[in-house]
Amino acid sequence: NYSIDGLSALPPEDASALGEVLAPARSFYLDVAPDPAHWDVFSGKVLRMWRTSPNYSALDLARIEAPVLVMAGENDSIKRLHTEEMAQAIPDATLDIVPGASHFLPLEMPGRANASILTFLGR
Repeated sequence: NYSIDGLSALPPEDASALGEVLAPARSFYLDVAPDPAHWDVFSGKVLRMWRTSPNYSALDLARIEAPVLVMAGENDSIKRLHTEEMAQAIPDATLDIVPGASHFLPLEMPGRANASILTFLGR
């Protein structure tokens, strides 16, 4: 999302209220973090970020000159229309909405996500 109005719903005040919604991210974090006990601090920072940023406009996006792949899950926590508007605002962006995936697409379907990225990169 390029602005907080792209979220389907504002996140709650603390990660425990998200429960199963954050389960894929929590599981991944616990597997790869140098200090897995830091999850509560990390998730609190992520929730604060979700409530306050990003704050870009379509005009900001129109100034992007690099190739961009906008990828989202069909069942993403970012509104579909917002994702489509982002791709339209970025000159020559490529949009890929992945059927059956959520916001955790790279964790749920790493093969599909990687294939899309490699195609975008021309490999």
